[in-house]
Amino acid sequence: CQKGQNLTFIPGAGGWMHTSASDYLRLLQANEHVGPTQAERLWKDSVFSFAVVRDPYSLLVSLFYWNMHNRNLELPGHYGPESHDPDPAKTMPDANEVIPLFRRWLRVLDRLFPVGSNRSWAFSGCRACSTKWRRDASQTAWLTDGNGEPSVSRVFIVGPELEKHIEQVRDSCFPGCAAEFGHENAMHHPPVALHYQGDPEAAAIVEKHMERDFAQFGFEKLTDKLTESAR
Repeated sequence: CQKGQNLTFIPGAGGWMHTSASDYLRLLQANEHVGPTQAERLWKDSVFSFAVVRDPYSLLVSLFYWNMHNRNLELPGHYGPESHDPDPAKTMPDANEVIPLFRRWLRVLDRLFPVGSNRSWAFSGCRACSTKWRRDASQTAWLTDGNGEPSVSRVFIVGPELEKHIEQVRDSCFPGCAAEFGHENAMHHPPVALHYQGDPEAAAIVEKHMERDFAQFGFEKLTDKLTESAR
């Protein structure tokens, strides 16, 4: 950015009307003043892009409570458009009630959008987004080109170091900017680990659908630990 680069943020999976790295590249290629060949060179050499990804187990828990908040769970009788169930954006749900619901919901998604189907991408929840380029539900699918090669300059992982990394991007690209690191659309929910505790099948469902993320970013898998502790 200090060398006159443009700044691009590629949103991660889960949410509304997000755009992939490949889509940004196609926008450049379609520009009459740029063209396909120059666009690819510009994207690789002159554009600084970054994305933020999160632990897949945490991602699915977050998506569950986001759908609860939006009354969009695919569970009949629970958190539908007309329901008056507690809103996790306003109050902490009862773990004894919501964790069994989460596990049911995860299994419903697995049945509706099985791995290998032409709708497997929908497992991670972004039904309103472009689907042509998405081969699966992983966050990696947002950040790679048609050949599976990375299409962004940097990828940051949600965790203790994230705020520092984002501040470094801010200070490099926007010197003097005093904007603070925020947290929008926060949901109240029990600890992520409780949603999978004693249920290795739930963890295995996440691992199956988000396999590329575990391979790409080195997230630790829970199934072995959960299976061992269940014995």
